[in-house]
Amino acid sequence: MSRTAQIDCPPDKVVVPFELYSINRRQFGQKMKLPALFSVRGERGASLGRTSANELDDKDASMFEGCGTKVSYVIKIHGYQAFKIQKYAYTRRHGKKKSCDRAKVLKQVAEVMEAFIDFNKHQQRTGSESVQFGDGGIQLQDLYLLELRHVSQSSFQPIFAIALSPAPMTLLPAPVHPQPDWCEVEELLYDWRAITSTGGHSDIWPNRGYQL
Repeated sequence: MSRTAQIDCPPDKVVVPFELYSINRRQFGQKMKLPALFSVRGERGASLGRTSANELDDKDASMFEGCGTKVSYVIKIHGYQAFKIQKYAYTRRHGKKKSCDRAKVLKQVAEVMEAFIDFNKHQQRTGSESVQFGDGGIQLQDLYLLELRHVSQSSFQPIFAIALSPAPMTLLPAPVHPQPDWCEVEELLYDWRAITSTGGHSDIWPNRGYQL
């Protein structure tokens, strides 16, 4: 069963239908971290293809303290088989071990989703209402990371949204200009040549109703 209603999503986006990873609450429930929300300048959602690290809110916040050397990103999009990739939970900066921050996590999630799209673009979907990825469907740059859910000791599930398509533009019909009477134009040019050849004196123009 797909889930979208539980997610706080801005009005200009829609949650990509997902299936929540099964959690062993007896073993893990008390250790579970709250979902990490991603936003850019106060607006929910960080684009996987366009958000730079400097734009991300709380970009330096540590994400994986106490999670071990590696974490698993679990992608469970409705209609697709679960997809999982491991990434390092820590980086080294100036020789010191440091938990990945939000900016690094956004980059890792983008890498995981790129692999997911590449793997599934030719796969058969299992639900008729599932979304399509790859050619003719959702691309990496269309996705926004809304939140990252802690679903096991070292596993995290990203929740995504896509932007709603803008309303189609109403195109006004092109103005219709009357076509000139080309026969009359040719006759006028002929009359003009006749007048100029006589030094500007001719009885042709008055006969046509024109004043010099």
